[in-house]
Amino acid sequence: MMPNVVATRGVLTAWVLFVPLMFWARGRVGKETTNTRELTSLFAIALQSVGFAIVWWWHGRPPIPLMPASDLAQWTIALAAIVLAFASVLFAVAGIRTLGKQWSLVARVVEGHLLVRSGPFCVVRHPIYLAMMGLLVATGIAFGTPLGIGLAVGVYLCGTWLRVRSEERLLLAKFGDSYAHYAQEVPAILPAPWRHRASVNR
Repeated sequence: MMPNVVATRGVLTAWVLFVPLMFWARGRVGKETTNTRELTSLFAIALQSVGFAIVWWWHGRPPIPLMPASDLAQWTIALAAIVLAFASVLFAVAGIRTLGKQWSLVARVVEGHLLVRSGPFCVVRHPIYLAMMGLLVATGIAFGTPLGIGLAVGVYLCGTWLRVRSEERLLLAKFGDSYAHYAQEVPAILPAPWRHRASVNR
């Protein structure tokens, strides 16, 4: 089997598993009361979705145009795409599982909302967005073109930036100094281990 076929099938398998795992991680949906909602996050979600649409639509022929001629390099890139896809799915599921009933597509604060800092939230403040970006890149490696990947990531990051801003407005209003201190210690999207070490040494 060719490495490009292995990569495309592996990444597709990660996507197929992601949907049921996401609903399992969410758990049983209750009738929690939403106190505050940020509807501007809907536009941000649309931008993120456009990023995924680009990477799926702007695909290469044959798949994995990023692969060089070397067989070892081809297999290395193919396996890296699969590992990134599955790692991203697991990281996203861990984030959703940690949030439980507080997880929602639209930015909101529910009654009894808690500031979650455990699990993947001790690595970054928005682990699900980081995981989805990893899945986006893995999909681009398996199906896309360099230009398509770059454009998709750029659009996705614009949507993510807007979404993070809308969510953090709600969280700052709800938790005040507690969230501000959390934001100083833990990066928003990209892990920064040196920040954690600095906060521990203080």
